[in-house]
Amino acid sequence: MQKAPRKKKLLEWHKEATIDEIKQTGKAWCEMKRVDVPNVMRHEWTIDDAKRAGLWERMAQSGAPTPWKSYSYRMLQLKPRDWCLKDLYQDLFFGIITVEEAQEVEMIEHEQQPEVLLEAQSQPQTAGAKIISAQAPPLDSEKEKEQPQSPDPEPGDPEPQPEPAPPTDPEPEEPAPATALAQIVDGSVEQLRALPQGGMKVMKLWQQFKLPTGQFGKKRVSELITNETTLAMFGNEVQKVLIELEKKKG
Repeated sequence: MQKAPRKKKLLEWHKEATIDEIKQTGKAWCEMKRVDVPNVMRHEWTIDDAKRAGLWERMAQSGAPTPWKSYSYRMLQLKPRDWCLKDLYQDLFFGIITVEEAQEVEMIEHEQQPEVLLEAQSQPQTAGAKIISAQAPPLDSEKEKEQPQSPDPEPGDPEPQPEPAPPTDPEPEEPAPATALAQIVDGSVEQLRALPQGGMKVMKLWQQFKLPTGQFGKKRVSELITNETTLAMFGNEVQKVLIELEKKKG
């Protein structure tokens, strides 16, 4: 049991499985007691849960280890703690997800982008291939000999005019970087859509906030909701649906 001297003074106590216990049992758990809530909140997460979510010992597309590879049991320990916090303190989080969850969403979204998948598939297999040295390019004097010489102009012929330079397309303007709140809410939406019946839940929220139906699946929520207060409300509703689905799953 652990006392928590926080400024809000809303956490009465919390306890959770240690890393050694998780290594022995393969299960992480957390219990929390909020001051103004009579019941104790408890959540569990196992190695099998992490494997089903595609997180356990996951490697990045580049081959580098992710935190789920380097600190597997620590990441497993954080899962039930995050869920207890979300269930007990919805009025404080306003739909904001944790740093670890945001990193998971960013990692999965990046690896599922078409350009990333195409790049990984298009890399040539060079293992064991023979290296062929390229022929050196000819010197400038040799290039001049190879180029055909234009005939001398006859008297009275008009002087040749230089060819106009091809028009250059204007460089596209880069979109403004998304705010931290926008990244978090968009990540929560994608997390919900990945769950069974999650797409229907997102569509209901889409209609509830009167977003254009034709933009569903084409634009991110943060592109359509520019007011941060409204965007935070949308994210809060998404988190409520995620919690409900997780309770039904449990």
